[in-house]
Amino acid sequence: SYDYGSNPYPPVESVKCSPDSYEYNGNNKTPALIVTAVNGEKLTKNVDFKVSYQEKRASIGSHYATVKFMGNYEGIADKTVYFNVCPTNVSDLAVNSYSTNAANLSWTAAKGAKKYNIYSYDSTSKKWNKIGTSKNTSCKVTNLKAGANIKLAVKGVTTVSGVEYESPKFVSVTVRLKPIAPTVKVTAGKNQITLKWSKITGATSYQIFRANTKNGLYRRIATVTTNSYLNKSLASNRTFYYKIRAVKTYDKNNIYSSYSKVVSAKTK
Repeated sequence: SYDYGSNPYPPVESVKCSPDSYEYNGNNKTPALIVTAVNGEKLTKNVDFKVSYQEKRASIGSHYATVKFMGNYEGIADKTVYFNVCPTNVSDLAVNSYSTNAANLSWTAAKGAKKYNIYSYDSTSKKWNKIGTSKNTSCKVTNLKAGANIKLAVKGVTTVSGVEYESPKFVSVTVRLKPIAPTVKVTAGKNQITLKWSKITGATSYQIFRANTKNGLYRRIATVTTNSYLNKSLASNRTFYYKIRAVKTYDKNNIYSSYSKVVSAKTK
């Protein structure tokens, strides 16, 4: 229970705009005002309070509304609350091309935006981190982790009186970067050759190709999920040439790394 003293009506706890942020469209914005008492009850507009708005409230930036109390709440000081008008959300965000550690993005312009902030998502902290800006509706994002699946987002931005106003939503796209090419070591034995390489980030398998001459026709002889391969039952005293590429599979689609440097060994 609440003790309201001599006034039987519960004191006002909060005054909020709903919504408190809009996308820019050139028109004045008129948010509802939610006035809540300490007991959770909502006060009634034109019974408990009246609302007046800033005359011009269409442009990007911060605008205000003022609550003037009346009726049973007359005498309480006026409350002024603020709401923002921001650039619209970008649309048609797409990955045009990608490599092992970079991606080229493009999008449709956000209304009211003067530039764009680029973000990457940290799945550990579950937060978006700003990684760059662009004055155009496209950009190249670099220094990404090779072979990783990275979620990138773009927000339109306009600065007013030193304050940045951003699009409300993180419009995002997932970039699936190419794995790096393996570095292969080779060891010859009797009628066999062993190939080993370091595990590649993002790779789900590895394709092994072999040729009889360095510049000859390479044929795929195996696909493995480990980072080694034993090529057995080879002719003795023969030199064989190999190259390997990492494969990253998602949704039944494959993304391939570049081929490793060609390595060779002569069987015993």
